[in-house]
Amino acid sequence: MIMEKLRKGKSAVLFLWLAVCVCFALAACAVARSVVLVRCLPDAMVLSRANLESIAIKNVSCKIEEGANGGGADSKIVFKLFNLFPIKTVGARIEPERKAFLGGRPIGLSLKADGVIVVRRVEVETAAGAVLPNTGAREGDIIVKIGEKRVLYAGDITDYMGAFSKTDRVAEMVVMRDGAEVKITSYPVLEELTGRYRLGLAVKDGMDGVGTVSYIRPDGRFGSLGHAISGGGDGVIPCHKGDAYECKIIGYTRGARGEPGELKGAFVNTSDPIGEVTHNGKFGVYGNLKRGADGGLIDIGSRFDVKPGKAQIRTTVSDAPEYYDIEIIRAYSQNTPTEKGMVIRVTDAKLLNTTGGILQGMSGSPIIQNDRLVGVVTHVFVGDPAKGYAVYLDFMYDN
Repeated sequence: MIMEKLRKGKSAVLFLWLAVCVCFALAACAVARSVVLVRCLPDAMVLSRANLESIAIKNVSCKIEEGANGGGADSKIVFKLFNLFPIKTVGARIEPERKAFLGGRPIGLSLKADGVIVVRRVEVETAAGAVLPNTGAREGDIIVKIGEKRVLYAGDITDYMGAFSKTDRVAEMVVMRDGAEVKITSYPVLEELTGRYRLGLAVKDGMDGVGTVSYIRPDGRFGSLGHAISGGGDGVIPCHKGDAYECKIIGYTRGARGEPGELKGAFVNTSDPIGEVTHNGKFGVYGNLKRGADGGLIDIGSRFDVKPGKAQIRTTVSDAPEYYDIEIIRAYSQNTPTEKGMVIRVTDAKLLNTTGGILQGMSGSPIIQNDRLVGVVTHVFVGDPAKGYAVYLDFMYDN
């Protein structure tokens, strides 16, 4: 009898000990997650007063050390574990408010590259037959210099090659490749028909495309796409200048598994641009609009505002922008900003029945959660058009 009581007592103690260990482990994991979340924050942030109020990280306190001007670029946010142990200090620019007119309309973008884009290599007909010159250039390269001549238009290459002779032997070029300057050596060949030397490259000066306006600031500055316009390669096409046009959606190709759909748009009034394109960057295409804002003013949310759960996108499938229901499945912590910060899923029956989900051309469609503009659609999942990626708005807004 005594032995049985002892065994029961030991079992109870063991169970209690295990319960304490499990609770301690769960608490430790929660603390570790909070520390990782803070350490993943970038070294500099731009926030509004409302954004500051939304910072709520379990077990972590944050203290604002405002700069001499009461919240300018020299302010800091100090994060501490249990309000005792410093984790990270980030620089911050604190603004009274961050608002913009909500986007969702299509826009026609015509971008003149800061150089000439290589489309493909082509054969040249010589006295010895068709030859593919050794140029060293790749599809998607941006030619910015040939010899000592700055290249801005395709005609600049034509002019240079018009003066090229056999004694020159090689043409030294500088190209932008994957965001970096690369020096290459090209070996032009003599074209039999014209008697001129050719590089054997098909090139173009820029690119045209259709996207979606994400937001328009009160001063007319707009952001769109949520990702860069790139050439045939992986690099961002540097922008020399460009125009923005009204755009009308004239149809679409429905998305399916393995086959992303696409919005089809047409530029309207090409003789009268509605604005200019000034920058093509990692998080979108930017410029200034003379007109085009139709969505109301909305608060700009930070990544701290984003939570898994219900949200909406505003996008145009036919004549006018509409709101569609989505779900934010995941919101990643990012110490390096990328255009894939969130995973979203379309839940709106109307949009799913119409398009199958997210289409190419919807890039830039704003995401609204809790009455704040928090992100922008960037990519569709090839294997599931109902799902896609999105970028946090605070990565995009300040470009």
